[in-house]
Amino acid sequence: MRRTGTPIWIGEFGPMLPNLDAEPWRLQLLRDQLEIYREHDASWALWTYKDVGLQGLRTVDPASGYLTRIADVLAAKERLGVDSWGGSDAGVRDILDPIDALFDREFPDYHPWPWGRRPHIAVLVRHILLAEPLAEEWADRFRGVTPEQAAELGRDFSFARTHERTPLADLLRSHIAES
Repeated sequence: MRRTGTPIWIGEFGPMLPNLDAEPWRLQLLRDQLEIYREHDASWALWTYKDVGLQGLRTVDPASGYLTRIADVLAAKERLGVDSWGGSDAGVRDILDPIDALFDREFPDYHPWPWGRRPHIAVLVRHILLAEPLAEEWADRFRGVTPEQAAELGRDFSFARTHERTPLADLLRSHIAES
């Protein structure tokens, strides 16, 4: 790309920032990443803009009607690691380890395309088997909600009701100002 002068575009990237106070190294990693982009004159876009506290520049208020309505489901999602993006298997290693051991013993040469056995098992167990009942539980939290109530819950994602993740926003402002 450098030889031809073709622009470099890095799209759809974003750091996992679940707890900025406890894990400041995550912001430093992003700072380093953006510096590499600058050194190579690469353009980029950060996503997501708003979310429920994992990556976004703005996050829904934890005390909002939306998040309080689904708080127990979010806690279960975290415990079970059902999100393929940002989830951890730490809470379910007790069920995954025996499955991994079984495959080591019975199918040592099984390496499904494209990522191999462990990610394949994670998809089947965490992201399907454990996630499906949670999808129903999430939906149950909205059973009986009127259209007016749904609109009000949707407004919890409006700019005015979300909170800026100031350390992330400050880092990006600083990077842009230095460009």
